[in-house]
Amino acid sequence: MEEAAPFDDSAFRRLASFSPDSLIAHRDGLIIWANQATARLLGFESEGLIEGRRVLSFLAPESLERARQRLARLIDTGQPEPRDEFYLISAQGERVLTEVSTSAAGGGLMVTSVRDLRERQRAEARARAVFEVSSEAMGVCREGKHIEVNAAFARLFGYDSPDELVGLPVVDLVEPSEHSRFTWLMERRERGEATPSNDTVRARRKDGSKLLIEVQASSYREADAHTSVVVMRDVTAQREFEDRLAASEHRLRQLCHQMPVGVWEVDLSETRRTVDALRARGVTDCATHFRDHHEDTLRCLGAIAILSANQAACEQAGVRDEAELLGSMYRFIPPESVADVTQIFAEFAAGVKVVTTETWARTLSGERRWVSMRATAISGNEGDWARVLVTTTDLTERKKAREEKEHLQEQLRHKEKLEAIGRLAGGVAHDFNNLLAAILSSVEVSLDDPTAGPPVRESLTLIREASLRAKDLVQQILTFGRKDKPKLVPLDLAEVVTGALTLARAALSSNIQLEAKIDDVGTVLADRTQVHQVLLNLCSNARDAVQPGGHITITLERLAARARLRVKDDGAGMDEAIRARLFEPYLTTKPNGHGLGLAVVHGIVAGLGGTIHVESAPGQGTCFDVFLPLVETQVTPCAGVSNVSAQERLLLVDDQPLVRAGLCRLLQSMGYRVTEASDGQDALERLRATPHDFDLVISDQMMPRLSGLELARALRADGSRMPIILCSGFSEALDEENAMKSGVSGVLAKPIDRTSMATAVRRALG
Repeated sequence: MEEAAPFDDSAFRRLASFSPDSLIAHRDGLIIWANQATARLLGFESEGLIEGRRVLSFLAPESLERARQRLARLIDTGQPEPRDEFYLISAQGERVLTEVSTSAAGGGLMVTSVRDLRERQRAEARARAVFEVSSEAMGVCREGKHIEVNAAFARLFGYDSPDELVGLPVVDLVEPSEHSRFTWLMERRERGEATPSNDTVRARRKDGSKLLIEVQASSYREADAHTSVVVMRDVTAQREFEDRLAASEHRLRQLCHQMPVGVWEVDLSETRRTVDALRARGVTDCATHFRDHHEDTLRCLGAIAILSANQAACEQAGVRDEAELLGSMYRFIPPESVADVTQIFAEFAAGVKVVTTETWARTLSGERRWVSMRATAISGNEGDWARVLVTTTDLTERKKAREEKEHLQEQLRHKEKLEAIGRLAGGVAHDFNNLLAAILSSVEVSLDDPTAGPPVRESLTLIREASLRAKDLVQQILTFGRKDKPKLVPLDLAEVVTGALTLARAALSSNIQLEAKIDDVGTVLADRTQVHQVLLNLCSNARDAVQPGGHITITLERLAARARLRVKDDGAGMDEAIRARLFEPYLTTKPNGHGLGLAVVHGIVAGLGGTIHVESAPGQGTCFDVFLPLVETQVTPCAGVSNVSAQERLLLVDDQPLVRAGLCRLLQSMGYRVTEASDGQDALERLRATPHDFDLVISDQMMPRLSGLELARALRADGSRMPIILCSGFSEALDEENAMKSGVSGVLAKPIDRTSMATAVRRALG
C-alpha cells in the first residue's frame, strides 16, 4: 500500500465527522482521510481501513472510465464536476448506487462527497412496481410527449402495449375541441406555473371512440425541463350515470312541481327528541299527553322545519315560491288543527309508518283550506324523523261540494216532506172545508134568527169565529204545502192587523200582556188570510218564549214606501246558531213543535215582496220586523148587500147532504127559492128537462159522475146562458181563470160566509 501525505486539517475533520454523507479526501488518487459515514457505506469497520487506498478502486467496472474522465477534467480545470451517479463495490462485494461530486481543495487535494442512493433506489423500485401493476392509468410526460406509461394507461386508450405510447404527443389522445385548452395547460405546467391539479378532459381511444377522463397531474423539474406525472381515470360511465341521475332528479323535481298534490319535506328531529324525553319520563300515551300539556304541544309544533316543498304546496300555503315557504311550519297550522297534527306525532311514536288525516290548514294570509294529509318518515330517517315526507291534497272545493250536496239532499228531503204535506193537505182540505161550510152556513142562518137570545147568539158567534179560524188553519196548511194560490188584493193593512189582533189576544193566557200600537200606514197588495197567518204565527212564537207576566208588543208603522210590522217579546231569546237556521222547515226548539210556523211566515213575506229581519240574543228577548211594500191603490169599501131578493130561483148542486142542507138554509134565509140536486149529472138532467125553471146554478166542483166545471161546459154546449157559480173546498182543484173561460160567472172557496155568498149571487144575477 502506498504512503499518502498526512492530512492535518483538524477543523475539517471534526466538521466532516458529523456529515450523513460520505466525505473522502484524496491526493494523486490516494485516500488520505475518510469519515465514519464512508466506512459504513463501503462496509469497513473503521475509516482507518480505507486510508491509503486508491479512490478509484471502489468503483464498479462500468463506472471506472467515466470517473477517470471526470477526475482528469477536475485536475485540468480546477472546476468542480456536477453530481453524477456511480455504482461502488463494497468490501463485501455489494453494488451500491451512489451520487458523487468532487471538488479541488488546493495543493492537489481533492474532496469527494458520496451520497448513498440505495434507499432512493428501493423507493423507486416500489414506485415502479406500483406504476406497473396499478389499475389506475399512470403516465410520465415531458415536453408534451409520453416518456413512460403503465399497462393500465395503454388499456385505457386501447393500445396493446405501453411502448406504443412512448414518444406519442399527449395532445393526440385529446379530442380536437379540447386541444387549445389542453395545450395551454401543458405549457403552463412545463413552465412551472400553477395549474389545476384535477381536470376533466374529453379524450379518444386508438380506435377513435370517445371517453371522458379525469386527470390528476403534478409536475417537477428534471434537468432543464419539467416532467409531469399524470393519473387518469375513465369517468365516462360515472359521468353518464351522474347525468342520468341529474336528469332523473330534474324530471322528478319537475314532476313533483307539476303534481296537484302538495309535497313537503319537513324536519321533525326536535319533535322526536321531545317525544324521547317524554318516554324517558314514563309517558306512554303521547296523544293524551299532548292534549293535556299545551306547552309540550307548542314546543313540538314550533320545531317543525320545512326543508323543501313543491309548487302545489306553495300554492296551498299562499306563497310565491319555495324560498318564502321554508322555515317553521307552525305558521300554517290553525288552532283547530293542533290536535290532528299532534296525533301524527303520537302515531309515529307508536310505530305507525304512514299516518293520514284530514284537517284544516292555513295560508300565509290566514285563509283556511281543508286538506288531506299523509306523513311518512323517509327511508333511513325512521329513527330520528330528520326527514319526513308530507303530502297534502286540497279538498276545500270537494268539501264545499260535499256539504252543498248534503244541503241539497236535505232540501230534497224537506221538499219531499212538503210535497207529502201538500198531498195530505189536498186530501183533507176538501172534506174539511165541506164540514166547515155546513157549520158556517148554519151558524150564519141562526145568527139572523131574531128569536135567538143573547146567550145563544154569543155561542153562535164563538162557533162562527172558530169556523173561520179553522178555515184559516186549512188555508195555512194549503199555502205551506203550496196547494193553494193566495189571492192578492189591495188591503188596508191597519184594518187587517187590527182584525187579526182579536184572534191573537184570544190565543194568549191572561198572565201575558199584549200591547199594540197600530198606525194607519196605507195599502198593501196581499192576501188577508196570509197577513193573519204572519201575525198569528209571530204572536204564537212570542207567547211560547215569554214567562208568565211577560210582555208582547205589536206595532205597525210606515217607513217611507214600506210598512213595518214589529212583534217584540221579552222572552228567553235565542243564540246565533238557532237564529241562523230560524226559517228552515221542521226546525223547532219546542217540545211539541212542528217547525212550520216561521217557515210559513218567511214564505209568505217573500211572496209578498217583503223582507223579515230578526234580532235576538239569549236572555234579551226577540224582535221580528216584517217589512211589506206599500201601493198607491186605495181600498174600496165593500157595499152592503141586502138580503131582500126578487125571489130568484136557484139550483143548488152538491153531493154532500150536510153541505147542501147548510147552504140551502143560508140561501133561503136571503129570500131565494132553492132547489137541490145531488150531483152534476142530476143537475144537468133537471136543467135540460126544465131549463126555464131556474135563474142561477150554484154547484160544487168535486162531485161524482159530473164535476161542476163539466156541468158548466155541458150547459154552454147546449147553448144555455144561465149563470153558474162554482164552489170548492180545495181551490187547486179549480183554476178560476179556466173556469171563467168555460162560462162560469164566479168562484167561491168553502166555507162560505153570508157576505161572500150574497155578493157573488147578486153579481151573477146582475
